[in-house]
This record gives sequence, C-alpha cells and structure tokens, in this order.
Amino acid sequence: MTDRLFASLAAPVLVATGLLAQAPPAASRVAGHVVDGSNRAVRGALVMIAGTDIAVARVTATNDDGAFVFDGVPAGHILIVAGKPTYMAALYGAARAGRPGEVVSVGTGRTSDLVVALQRGASVAGRVLDGNGLPVVGARVRVTPRRAVGLDVVLGGDVGEPAIVSTDETGAYRVFGLPPGDYLVSAAARVFAPGDATIDGSSQGPGSLLNAQGASVGYAPAYYPAATQAEDARVVTLGTATDRADVDIRTAVVRFARVEGVLAGVDGVMPAHQIQIRPRGWTTTGAFLSTQTTRAGADGRFTFANVPPGAYTVVARTLPPPPDPLTGVARRAPPLWAMADVTLGGADDHVVLRWQAGLTVSGHVTFAGMAHPPSDITVRVGIRPTPASAGTLIPDPVPIDAAGRFTIGGVMPGEYWLAVQVPASPATQLPDWISGSAMIDGHDAFDDAFAVRADLGTPEIPVVLTRETQQIDGGVRDDAGRPVVDCPVVVFSTDRRFWFPQSRHIAVRRTDATGGLLFNLGAALPPGEYYIAAEPDLGPGEQFDPVLLADAATSARRVTVSSGGSETVRIRLGRRQ
Repeated sequence: MTDRLFASLAAPVLVATGLLAQAPPAASRVAGHVVDGSNRAVRGALVMIAGTDIAVARVTATNDDGAFVFDGVPAGHILIVAGKPTYMAALYGAARAGRPGEVVSVGTGRTSDLVVALQRGASVAGRVLDGNGLPVVGARVRVTPRRAVGLDVVLGGDVGEPAIVSTDETGAYRVFGLPPGDYLVSAAARVFAPGDATIDGSSQGPGSLLNAQGASVGYAPAYYPAATQAEDARVVTLGTATDRADVDIRTAVVRFARVEGVLAGVDGVMPAHQIQIRPRGWTTTGAFLSTQTTRAGADGRFTFANVPPGAYTVVARTLPPPPDPLTGVARRAPPLWAMADVTLGGADDHVVLRWQAGLTVSGHVTFAGMAHPPSDITVRVGIRPTPASAGTLIPDPVPIDAAGRFTIGGVMPGEYWLAVQVPASPATQLPDWISGSAMIDGHDAFDDAFAVRADLGTPEIPVVLTRETQQIDGGVRDDAGRPVVDCPVVVFSTDRRFWFPQSRHIAVRRTDATGGLLFNLGAALPPGEYYIAAEPDLGPGEQFDPVLLADAATSARRVTVSSGGSETVRIRLGRRQ
C-alpha cells in the first residue's frame, strides 16, 4: 500500500519536472516526526514529500526517534506522506488514513514540527483446506474491500485494490496493514493441473489431475467460509488494528469445463470487442473468482478454459473505435452486444453469440405548470449505469424535441438510472428547472434503477421537471462558538438506497465567510429525510462514498424537508450532534 501511494504521488510530480523550466528558488529545511496512534515514535517509516506546484519528489526514512529531515527543499507547496509495513499510509494533516491531507507551504528558512500520525492496520489470517481438511499449498488468497453502493455491492475497484498472498506449506496465509472496513476473502489455486488429488479426494501423485476423458480437475475457487459465489460469501469486518486469525477457507476438488463458442461477425467483419463469462444473476461488481475475459479470432471462435461448475452468462460487446489519427476525434459507431446463458456441471459446452443492435430508452418530458416545453432552454436526458450493470457503453445525453420527447439509442442490456441536464440561467447561474419524477412501474427512475432488456421492450419514461425546491440553511461553529469558514457540509438521505454516485439525494456545500451555509435550488434535493454533517477534510467526490456517509451518519443532524419547505440547521464542529 505504501509503495502504491508513493508512486501515485510521485507520477505527476516527475512529469512536472520536465515541464518546469525556471530558476530554483531559495531552499529550505522541512522536518518533523512520524508517530503512531499512541503518539509513540515510529522508526524506519518511509516519508515522501511531493510538490503540488514545484518539481520536487523525495523520500527518506525516520530515525530511532521517528524524526525525518529534508534539506534544500525549494519554496512552494508540498504534500507529505508516510507509511510503514503493518501501518496504513497517511498524509500529513489527514484526519485518518485514506483521507485528504494538508498542503504545506515551504518558504525560506525552516519548516519543522510537522507530525504525521500513522494507525496500525488490521490483519486477517487463516488456512485454505480441502474437503478432507488437508492444506492447499500455493493457493492465491485475495482480501478484497467490499461496500454497498445503493442496492449494489462493489468489490475492489474504487474502494481499494485487493491484497493478494499465497498459502505456505501448511495452507496458511496472513494479510496485514488493512484499513478498517468490510472484506471478502477468497482463494484460488495457482494452476489446475498437474496436482495431487482426484475427484474422489484420493491421492495419485503429481500429474494425476486429469479424469478419464482428459478434462481438467482442480480445487474450486472459494470465498470464506466455503462459498462459490461472492453473493454467498461471509463478510469479514475489520476495525482499526484488529486481528482475525480464524478466517479458514474450505474448497473442494471439482471437474472444470471448457466453454467454446462462436461469435457471428457483422457483414463478415469482426469489430473490436470483448467477451466475458461471469456468474449469472450477479449483483456484485469488481473482482470475481470465476470471471474470465477474452475475444474472438478472425473466424469468430473463442474459448474459456478451466471454468468451475455453476450458472454463467457469456456477454460480448463492441469496444469504442480509436480516435481518428488525423483529427484526434473519437469515431462513433453504433454499439453491438450479444448474450447467452450456460450452466456447467463439469462437462464442456458450446455457445453461439449473435450480434444485436443496441436497445433504446424513450419517453417524454413535461414541465410542471406548463402546457409545452419552454423554447429558450435545451434539456438533455441521459442514463447512468449502476455499478453492477453490464451496460458500460454509455450513450451521450440527447436533447428533447419541441414536444418534449426523447429517444436514447445504442443502450446495452443492464440496470440504469435516469438523469437530466438543464442549463443554468444566465441571470442566476442556477437551473430554473430540476428533476421531479420519472416513474416506471411505481419506481422513480431518478432514484431506483430500471432494467433495459431485449425481452422487456423499449422503456417509456414520463419525466416531470419542477420549479418547486426545498431549502436547508444554517451555519457551522466550532466548540468556542466561532464561525467555521470554508468548511464542507454534506446533506445526504437517511435511506441508504440513495447512496450512489451522482445521487440527487446527496449534496455538498462549503460555508461562507460568516460560517453560513445554504442548500437551495442548486442542490436540487427532493423532499425527504436527510442527515447533515460538517466534514472539514472532505475530498473531491467523497460525498458519494458510502463508507464515509455511514461514518458521518453516526454524529450527523437529522432534518426532514417537505415539498417546498425550508429548514434551518446549526452545526457545532468537533462535537457529536
């Protein structure tokens, strides 16, 4: 983790080094200490400084007293990050690991007494065992972050990279330095054959993992404690510096299948594409043990090898064409897709995929209180996929016509939210209209994902825009009663279903020069019950982080805003509400 964080900070700085051509400013000394959660010195910690507006990137280590020193640092602004194995890397000034840090201004002279606080990470350990309780040696164990985003579950990706280790000769593993949170722990053998077991569990020595028909046999990928699918896995919850040593994973020897298929080309030409086999009916996105990706050859043939038993969907989709080499403009092409289900019990199978044109989503927009759409604004309607949706090719938002109708083409099957784009008024710099409702079968498509499938027909969505807005105002003060200036304040729904990216039930504003705040038309909050919390170290986009929101909800104020209503909230920073 420390290496990855250092690399991410260093990359833009090293690029900037080649871009900045200026005389070096006067040099200064930057010094400080690295301490743990009990304010004890952390020796041997790596410390890095990285310039935000100057070309500097340096690394050193703390001494026995936890001290670090950088001499000859040019004047400018820097970030400081520290890390050490078993600890979570942290930025100077961050409230905790994984949160934004404070930019340090370096002038002429000495910048000292800078303290970076590290928290010891959590650990998870156990053994990987077969059906007879024998150790599985060399299995790759993945500890993957897990969190709920709306109604979906997200694994890895934006919430952190999986930690991967291998089991030793006793089948044991241990992963440390983990941030607090929920995790799935899974195991998969490095190879399927040769090995030292057969289907019945009897040992026949190396090279015997082939059945009479020559099919591959091996240990099935498994999630803790013995699940074959992510949805059935037991969640491992880790707190700060907690240690779990009992996370044993049970697997079994199974016969793996080979899935061969044919993807029909378009007019004899195979477009750029991707083919994936994944567990059927998934509600999770991220790292799957049994997901594989490939592409077809010129003859349209493709193969997935070593697929464990289970129910799967094979999905093909075209990829966006590369930009034009002369103009640099991306060439648009209608997306195509193909899909087929397959159930495997160990025997090989064959699938045929046929390209299909993208689906459509259509509807009409009405403006509350108006018989016809206003002619002086251009409203666009678009869709956004849920995290677990197959529809990763997103069409551009389309403008409504004079009658308020819209049709979005080139949509892949999947789950989507609806979104509208209303231009801001030149006078107020705010939109005159906001999203009201978009009802499909009793569910609001702005808030509840709707399905797009070939067997459902074209969704017809009635969209209502409104001018009626709700307002939350108030202010933020510290424990001494002084106004807190430029402090981010988050308003978010008490209903966790709405904790997803770009949700209209989540908004953030910063306090003004008097410590005041205002959520009004620009926030476009629907009526409902909300939490409101001050988050001084909020980073860009973090208002949509379900983990942050869950933490903020424990000390947030709670308000209910009715249609067209207004509420005033006073927040005391640093004190539980």
